[in-house]
Amino acid sequence: MAASNDINKESVRAWRKKNGLTQDEFGGLVGLKKIAVTKIELGQRGISECEKKVFRLLMHGELPFSNAEIEARSSILQFNELEWEIIQGAALKEGYGDAKLWIVDKIRGYLRMYPETAAAQMVAEQPPEYKTKH
Repeated sequence: MAASNDINKESVRAWRKKNGLTQDEFGGLVGLKKIAVTKIELGQRGISECEKKVFRLLMHGELPFSNAEIEARSSILQFNELEWEIIQGAALKEGYGDAKLWIVDKIRGYLRMYPETAAAQMVAEQPPEYKTKH
């Protein structure tokens, strides 16, 4: 599995640009608002461990958890033809044009179900506080 330091502001920005995504589009893929992506890329906001797992899945196809079987498969999502057809069918039924995005959303939902990852995910999705000058 990749080291946690492989996901940083530079790698996020480089991957997003390489794939022709706006900050808003990238945020939509990983469950963040555009402002959160902007702050990450500017180094004004850290990336939680929960977010790093989702980013690794999107950017490198790595699963955000580990066990012996996954380690043996190099932590890369691998599906046989039938499994991929099932995934694509489920993604289409739910209105996704890209099955990879469906997988990311499913894992993001899974992470929200557990207290140890839900809090970090919910904080990441909160709108920023704005201060006005008087």
